[in-house]
Amino acid sequence: MNKEYMIDVNSFVMNNYQGIIRYGTVTKKIIKADGWAYYEVEWYDDASYKESIAWRNSLNNKENEVTEYRGDTLIHIEDPKRIANCVNEHFHFLTAKITRLMNNKNEMKRVDVFSVSG
Repeated sequence: MNKEYMIDVNSFVMNNYQGIIRYGTVTKKIIKADGWAYYEVEWYDDASYKESIAWRNSLNNKENEVTEYRGDTLIHIEDPKRIANCVNEHFHFLTAKITRLMNNKNEMKRVDVFSVSG
């Protein structure tokens, strides 16, 4: 594997837990006897995951939260600025779309900016 793709402490990573996309920073790396690297991660804006885990815990009456992630369950995001730039561009796009949809009295038409073409 190319070293530039290796996950290490302070790497920005992504995890997909049953469709919940999570972003965080690696805080610890451990190589275990099975040969795999395991990571502890500080997750950001993680309420959806916590709600999902709480629901799962209530269903099977056990603790399901993971605290160490095997390397193949994380995706290393090499350039976090690119994600920030994409989100920024998305909001610029929506702002421009909303501006175009405003009428002459500056009252916004009731529209769904995610589905209206134009």
